[in-house]
Amino acid sequence: MRKSLYALFLLLGINVWGQEQEIEPINTDRPDQNEGTYVLPKGTFQIEGGLQYSEGEFAPSLMLRYGLLKGTEIRLDTDFGKDIWHTQFNDFTLSVKQRLLNKENLPAFTLVGYLAYDDTEGDRINADLLLAVDYEFLLKWSLTYNIGSSDGFENMVMNSQLGYSFVEKWTAFGEYYGTFGAARPKHNLSAGLKCLLTNDLQLDALAGFSVFKSESDNFVALGEAYRFKNKNKNKQQNKQQNKQS
Repeated sequence: MRKSLYALFLLLGINVWGQEQEIEPINTDRPDQNEGTYVLPKGTFQIEGGLQYSEGEFAPSLMLRYGLLKGTEIRLDTDFGKDIWHTQFNDFTLSVKQRLLNKENLPAFTLVGYLAYDDTEGDRINADLLLAVDYEFLLKWSLTYNIGSSDGFENMVMNSQLGYSFVEKWTAFGEYYGTFGAARPKHNLSAGLKCLLTNDLQLDALAGFSVFKSESDNFVALGEAYRFKNKNKNKQQNKQQNKQS
């Protein structure tokens, strides 16, 4: 009898462990400058925030993400200004991510649309578009590429990133991001780390600098992201488990 109970508990434990493993880890749009192709599942809410240090000043940021429809996500992000002790909202950006293609063994494509308000530009509202492409190869490597517009289609942005998951729950990446327009092009490089504490909680660190600029523009940033449980999805899983039992 005891052996039968032990076997039952072991099977239940394996079943629960397997269900937890099926939940994919959190996927974030920070701390890098590149836009990823990942779109939150419908009904999922995620919050991402960080603190950047540059030129002797701190600048906090916040992004709220929500899976609106299958393959469609809306986001709201803002910078609070460089003076952390006298915080004010300097700008808001409302964006929509729309998945275009996400097939196994093929590059993923996502279109991102932006509406940005910036009070430093005289209460100006800009609209922009960007195409994000992502491809995973050699098991642990990923390549991300962005091409789009900025400042109300006045400039073109081109970004690229190479990522590597060198150990479980740790990912390192290096990236280039540039802006091209009427003024002199801006070229930037950065590198960072992402660490999964749980499937729903990520910590990150980033450091970067501008290339071919006489003035110093170095920065470092720390941040975290948390994904809230999808209650509707959990209810559906519970119903399925009850039916199976």
